[in-house]
Amino acid sequence: MPQIHHNDEIPENHSYTTKVEEKLMDGTSIEVLDSYFINEFVKVDIRKDLGTSRIFYSVTTELLKEREIRTLEKMKESLSNGSDNSINFGSFSEREEYINQILKKLLSEDGANPEEVSLSRLKYFAKRDYLGYGKIDALLYDGNVEDISCDGVGVPLYVYHKKYQNLRTNIVFDGAQELNNFIVYLAQKGNKQISVSDPILDASTPEGNRINATYGNEVTARGGTFSIRIFNKVPFSPVDLVKLGTASQDLIAYLWLSVENGKNIVVLGGTGVGKTSTLNAITLFVPSTSKIVSIEDTREIKIPHKNWISAVTRSGVGEGRFVMGKNSGEIDMFDLLVSALRQRPDYLIVGEVRGMESYNLFQAMSMGQTTITTIHAESIDDMIMRLENHPLNIPRTMLTSINCVVKQSMVRINEGVERRITEVSEVVRLDPESNELTFNTIFSWDKSKDMIAFTGEPELLKEIADKRNVSSEIVREVFNKRGKLIKYLVDMNITNYTDIWEYLRRYSEEPEKISRELKEDKDERGNSSVQR
Repeated sequence: MPQIHHNDEIPENHSYTTKVEEKLMDGTSIEVLDSYFINEFVKVDIRKDLGTSRIFYSVTTELLKEREIRTLEKMKESLSNGSDNSINFGSFSEREEYINQILKKLLSEDGANPEEVSLSRLKYFAKRDYLGYGKIDALLYDGNVEDISCDGVGVPLYVYHKKYQNLRTNIVFDGAQELNNFIVYLAQKGNKQISVSDPILDASTPEGNRINATYGNEVTARGGTFSIRIFNKVPFSPVDLVKLGTASQDLIAYLWLSVENGKNIVVLGGTGVGKTSTLNAITLFVPSTSKIVSIEDTREIKIPHKNWISAVTRSGVGEGRFVMGKNSGEIDMFDLLVSALRQRPDYLIVGEVRGMESYNLFQAMSMGQTTITTIHAESIDDMIMRLENHPLNIPRTMLTSINCVVKQSMVRINEGVERRITEVSEVVRLDPESNELTFNTIFSWDKSKDMIAFTGEPELLKEIADKRNVSSEIVREVFNKRGKLIKYLVDMNITNYTDIWEYLRRYSEEPEKISRELKEDKDERGNSSVQR
């Protein structure tokens, strides 16, 4: 592996395009399409094999000096043989400090000088191997990587890259024991267990990333496997959805009104299309005074509301079984839903509709419980089919409790693939004679223009006008003003979650004042532009 010197220049954005061509020792010609640094010790190259046109993800780590390798080996021996288990307890910062102290002690005993060792380099590798994720640590901190997949022993890992999609990496687990040990470590990171007797794992890392893994050859032929879905540390906001082209300002304004007026919303789509990100973004529109309860399998929802109870399922322990087939101590989505409904939330946020809890959820929705959730389905027809059939078995009459369906997809634009909300529909009624649901499609994605446009008149606006006994024109003006606020936030590049939250809170309290401020600011910026 080539060495990266410590004094290599790191650009401010840690990324650059090189388009360098080189020949490997076997004569293979490659082109380096992109290069960027994860940190000062780790570099990523996106390489293209000019012979096969295949693109690869290559991680290069700065080489350790011989003295540094010996120091880390001594540290490993000290941690393995010592009776002090401080490395396994305490907060992350306390454990990190414990590692630093051991390194300093070993270097002091060894009499090493700065020419022979780099303390910062030793700290990085020690932290990576004892507190982080070892050989895949860099992948988890690459902001371009959304998913990491290991398909077995001796098989190169794959990543899903935001720009280049699925790429093979130069990282591989060569031995079954090494891979199994790492999978057990992942389970421990998620406060769960995986073993021969219980070889499938669903968990989340302390950083909030979702883990699915299998142990050994029990259920996967090529040995242990794992997949890690990486979630943004800062959740997507409604402004991010507009800036990324996933939604339009009018669509966001519509969803704002829907959430604020207590409409039940279902976000549907396939795997990896961004359903949870969209759900999390629109939850920002829940009034700040409302009580929220969220239930999930893995913790993904992040919102700034104070009156919010976040509940997550828990796997069981032991070999004992209940009548319903659950492990002793297991808490599933059904248990969480029952508990959530007893807490009388104004808004119930459900990570995904998929199990036996669904009937109770739709029953609660039919009785007036405002719910925002997601479901794995490729279309509205697929959603209906899935809801009505085993194991969900929701009667069609209950499906009318859904007010709004947001369809999200991965679409091909030019040579890339992007996430787009491709359709938003209202559930209008259930025809008593034909037993067919009627939908009003109000937004559709225009492929030729890559634009999400109005295609119908929202029933929501008419309903709000009737409920508040005001004219449709007044409600339309309210809708337009919210769209203008979203546009203002986009134009001013205000993407910070808490800043947006503050604007939404102020708007809910003083809409006319905020509208005037936005107009005055726009006029002032317009005049300044003319003067320049």
